[in-house]
Amino acid sequence: MSVSAFASEPIVIREQGVFSSGGTVTEPLPGEFNISENWLDFSRAGNTAHVDHANVFYQIPDGKNKTPIVYLHGYGQTRIGWQSTPDRREGWSDIFLRKGRAAFLVDQPRRGAAASTVKIVNNEQDTRANGTEFNPGDQAWYTHFRIGRGTSDRYEGSQFPSGEEALNQFLRQMTPNTGNYDVVIMGEALSAVLSDVRKMTGKKAIYLTHSQGGRVGWQTDTENMAAIVAIEPGFAPEIGSET
Repeated sequence: MSVSAFASEPIVIREQGVFSSGGTVTEPLPGEFNISENWLDFSRAGNTAHVDHANVFYQIPDGKNKTPIVYLHGYGQTRIGWQSTPDRREGWSDIFLRKGRAAFLVDQPRRGAAASTVKIVNNEQDTRANGTEFNPGDQAWYTHFRIGRGTSDRYEGSQFPSGEEALNQFLRQMTPNTGNYDVVIMGEALSAVLSDVRKMTGKKAIYLTHSQGGRVGWQTDTENMAAIVAIEPGFAPEIGSET
């Protein structure tokens, strides 16, 4: 790895941690939990599962805090995309931490650290191999994010960092879904995130979404939202619509 290009002044964090918001608990599987066999009882009789929640990593900077920011990633990604750039410059979360804005970085349900769901699907596996192999997608992601027409070149004027090292870091950020994309479930989970953030900070949060996260943003309750900023949203509601 190259030398980091982070700003020289340290960020002083008063508090940080991880929590989950929203989600549901499944009904127990038929039968009684076997306390003798416990985890070795692979029938899982009597077991429940906590699923379809959001996972949040947060940092609250020292000093006077301004309105906090809740960050929601785009398609194929996790909160990592807000934390740094592929060439190791400061990410948005650190930039705004320096300005006194607490960061609440979300992995949406069925992605990354919030992968637990009721029904695991093979939508990221290769149907040509009967769903048993991971589906390659480097070139597809590269074009989907409009960096260039293929991983060997970039569009003229692209601000994506050049070089194989940055490209390697970017493509290793891509993360498969563990379940189907359900904007309602994700909106409910993010509504819970905003509610939890308000309880923790005493403030409504700025809700910052990107790409596919923009669709989730329009499905999120506004009760605990100071403002919404949608960066290149994958969908925008019609003016005057209820959504």
